[in-house]
Amino acid sequence: MVVTAEPLIRRDPVAEAAIADEAITGRLACDPARPWPLPPVGIGDWQARLPACATRLMRTALAAGLGPLVPDLLNIRLCRPIFHARLELAELLVRRPDGRFATLLLGMLPDRLGHVDGTSRVVHALNAADPPLLDGPEQAMDYLRWFCAVVCGDHGGFLVVERLADLPFTAVTPALGDRLAQVLKPLTVHGRTAGGDWMIAGCLLHAAALYQVEMRVCPDGLVEMLDDCIALDHLPCRRPGIRRGYRVADVAD
Repeated sequence: MVVTAEPLIRRDPVAEAAIADEAITGRLACDPARPWPLPPVGIGDWQARLPACATRLMRTALAAGLGPLVPDLLNIRLCRPIFHARLELAELLVRRPDGRFATLLLGMLPDRLGHVDGTSRVVHALNAADPPLLDGPEQAMDYLRWFCAVVCGDHGGFLVVERLADLPFTAVTPALGDRLAQVLKPLTVHGRTAGGDWMIAGCLLHAAALYQVEMRVCPDGLVEMLDDCIALDHLPCRRPGIRRGYRVADVAD
């Protein structure tokens, strides 16, 4: 994993343009048919951008010192979330040095770059550089989906689950499906404080347990858990999250 002293890397257009073509072409193993190891974070419309953006993004990654994490680039998808004005998210499907497939998630601003590495410091640094737009409930809920998916603990992310299809099951029985149908519900905004905090209820999956939660999303992007209770435990599912700099289908692998 590449760790930088500062959470954001300043982009240098001169350095990006100076990356030799030979340094890029040897890493472009474009394979749009290769399945993604996990779906994108559910925050809107992700667009496939291979091969159009492959060279541009590889230049950006190499100039930022992220080359060791991208030995082979197979595919790219991009998203412009509704909760930021200038932020572009790029997810790169790569073959890791150990030969396994995973993704690398980047938050890109015109002048800075954040490698979303599972820690909150990168998310908060992106918020400081490009203040979040949380004026409406849809923006607040999408932001919460994003934050919970990419700020991870030892057992993976905190996946917002709103329907049965959101759960990364390894197996499910009809009886379990019926129990989940009684528990699952969409994210619901049930209030906003005078200071602009959004109060949101929903379900989170973490460490194979499903929680019913009450959360607060503040105007600056801070997220606070107000209340939680376990609805179902020991679920037969994977633990998606970010581990050693890569977004993976199961952090236990």
